[in-house]
Amino acid sequence: MYNADMFDFSGSNLNAESVSFREELIRHYAKEHNTIFFCNHSAGKDSQAMYHTIKRLVRPDQIVVVHANLGRVEHEEVIEHIEATVDGLPVNVVQNKVKDFIGMVLLRGMFPSPQYRQCTSDLKTGPLDVFIRRVMKERGAKVAFNCIGLRAEESRQRAMKNPLWINKRLTLKPNKKGVVARTVFDWMPIFSLKTDEVFDTIYNAGQTPHPAYGERGEKYSRLSCRFCIMGCKQDIAHGAQTYPDHYAQIIALENVTGHTMFCRKVKGETVPYSLAEKAGIAPDLNAVRMHEAALIAERETLIAQKAERDEEKALARQARAADSAKRANRKRDGLTADMFG
Repeated sequence: MYNADMFDFSGSNLNAESVSFREELIRHYAKEHNTIFFCNHSAGKDSQAMYHTIKRLVRPDQIVVVHANLGRVEHEEVIEHIEATVDGLPVNVVQNKVKDFIGMVLLRGMFPSPQYRQCTSDLKTGPLDVFIRRVMKERGAKVAFNCIGLRAEESRQRAMKNPLWINKRLTLKPNKKGVVARTVFDWMPIFSLKTDEVFDTIYNAGQTPHPAYGERGEKYSRLSCRFCIMGCKQDIAHGAQTYPDHYAQIIALENVTGHTMFCRKVKGETVPYSLAEKAGIAPDLNAVRMHEAALIAERETLIAQKAERDEEKALARQARAADSAKRANRKRDGLTADMFG
């Protein structure tokens, strides 16, 4: 009798048997011609290793590679690296239509935090959900897997996630006849891998990780934004040296919003902790001032555009309410006419 949990949602209990059970389930669903596997690819090491795991289990024509573009904060040659490592599959790029990361911070007046990752919800999850719905509709697919390169080793919070579960946002409930229109699973194919195993997977496939990492993460430990709210001091310092103008831009963004990227505990109190403090590297002050002026102007434009969108939405709501009222009146008038002949 097997003593393993197929879903294995506690990172402390990961075992090879559970991984094998999940992969057999994946192979089962992959037998259905229209099942789609959406490979969310950031060009990072985990995405790259995840692609090779998916490739081992399903047919190439079932894999849809998609990248959520964050805008000006991304590393150089991200798309080029993805294209070079997915065996010629097309790379679909999605993004928020009204803002990138910098625009999001300007509108919000503050940076995301580890507890409130608006960058993930606004710039990744939202556009990706729209893309998944559209592609499934175009292909007539009833089942899909939203493949995410998260690993239990990364944090205690991530270790407690379930590596295979139904995505309630994207799954449609059965209709009155019991027919399910769309089922989407969230699947973390490399949930159990350690960092060394991730790099081994890449090198064993005859590839190399994105150049920003170095060989095994001695430069950047993670590939997300050039300066990530989750970045360690090594990542931040290396970024300041590699991207000095962008470093000045993010410091200017802190100044314009009056909010720092980081905070820390000092004698039990939470205090602001700036990008420059964490990097320990002085920025080009002239570049900072130039970026401040540009960001102030950009913020004014973004606020004006948001006001226009809000007004359009309000007018649309009013129009829908008026139409609903007209329909209700017509229905009432019809009932009255029937009653009195």
